[in-house]
Amino acid sequence: MNDMHIHLKEGINDAEIFKKYVEKCLQKGFTSVVFLDHGNRISPKHKEVLADKETIDKFNKRIINFNKKQHDLKIIRGIEIDYSPNITFREKTNEILKMGNFEWVVGAIHSLKFDSLGGYLDAVIDMINNYDINIIAHLKLDDSFKEYEDKLIEIIKLCHAKNIFIEINTSDRSRWNDSQLDYMLDLMDKYDVEYVLGSDAHQEDDIGYYFDEVKQKIDNYKEKKVRCKK
Repeated sequence: MNDMHIHLKEGINDAEIFKKYVEKCLQKGFTSVVFLDHGNRISPKHKEVLADKETIDKFNKRIINFNKKQHDLKIIRGIEIDYSPNITFREKTNEILKMGNFEWVVGAIHSLKFDSLGGYLDAVIDMINNYDINIIAHLKLDDSFKEYEDKLIEIIKLCHAKNIFIEINTSDRSRWNDSQLDYMLDLMDKYDVEYVLGSDAHQEDDIGYYFDEVKQKIDNYKEKKVRCKK
């Protein structure tokens, strides 16, 4: 599996950093990856990157030019957008999306506080219904996740209807435990929803982080499913 969530950051302007990112991807054996960064941010504490035409144009140009010359690695032009219930915020986000003509739009929830996992999952449902996204990033679960099976099934069904992927995030910040991973794999298998792996790398060394371990867990899950059917 390829890494579908890599933050390019300074590599947008720095050719050497961009080159190191590419070398790391090739070293990991990836053939297709998503380079992206944050668009409009819900939190004033966090820096938006792909939020003005000049930066977006530089980002697109660097990747498009690379893809014309390099055929061992395909880089997909992505952006990670923040969910917000605020209409003005959403309008600004949509303006940014139009500027970039991005190939991979990652929907994520950052910095918002919820009283329960149920409230968070309601926000995910609202995000799916109101943003034109390709994938849900780092879907957060806690120990109460099975109490909200109805909401998780609604999310998965919406993903199937809208052809939205689920990201299996491998970062230490958002990685599912074994029980959560098996549970979500069950739901995605049942409702025919596709998933990808994303390291959520914010630096070169994090690209492909923990991929081998998570892929092994997925393989183990598949083997158990086969055994159960016999």
